[in-house]
Amino acid sequence: MANRPVENAVVNEIEALYVYCIVPGPQEVDLGPLGLNESPVRTIPGPGISAVVHQCPARPYQSKEPAVVEKWVAAHHRVVQAAWKRFGCVLPMSFDTIVKGSDSVSAHENLISWMQEKQTTFTRQFERLAGKAEYGVQISWNPKVIAADLLESSAHLKEMERQIQAEPLGLAYVGRARLEKAIKVQMEAKAEEYFRSFYSRIRDCALNLRVERPRKIGDGTQMLLNVSCLLEKGGHRRLGQVLDQIAETPALMVRFTGPWPPYSFVRAG
Repeated sequence: MANRPVENAVVNEIEALYVYCIVPGPQEVDLGPLGLNESPVRTIPGPGISAVVHQCPARPYQSKEPAVVEKWVAAHHRVVQAAWKRFGCVLPMSFDTIVKGSDSVSAHENLISWMQEKQTTFTRQFERLAGKAEYGVQISWNPKVIAADLLESSAHLKEMERQIQAEPLGLAYVGRARLEKAIKVQMEAKAEEYFRSFYSRIRDCALNLRVERPRKIGDGTQMLLNVSCLLEKGGHRRLGQVLDQIAETPALMVRFTGPWPPYSFVRAG
């Protein structure tokens, strides 16, 4: 996502513009009350491009209530999605991107100046992202199932377990700790092997790929791979087939989402 536009030092608490995204072409369009807190959303045309905005106070959208923030973020994405469907290509801005006015310059004027400054950069990104969409891929596994499989398939681990069963209680405790460490080492190696293999196979299907941080799932499973993929719109069939093949591996779970606007592939600046 792009960085926030530069904010003026003198802040007008009444007038500001919340920017959802930039779209190609200078056009004035009313998108209706889709925005944060059902704010009316419209486009403001600039030089060859337009900004999708709503008018707001010149202060951040902040709340101590997580549910309120989640609702705002959902509204932000809803507007970007609507603009994507309407205009065909968008450059999403990060949540809470606000252009402020000052005592001498309006927020509208500041927004136009910013679009003029970034016109060449934005135009190049439209050329790069036109006709493309973002998809998300997350691959996870169940550590307990994987550990059991390793213990069953590894002659070395099975021998360690046999020795533990034949030892006195005190030595068996130490042996069990060694066995758990050996299983952990093999699981880490297996995770690395899976990551490299899956990344390579997914990369071959995508125009561009971005590795994201693994997310916590909270149901006992662990995420091995989390990537954002840039594909041609409607060009997900090949990747879907690869993911179907990966999902056939026991204890692996695959999540494939999209299409989305290309959030992860908009370059700042």
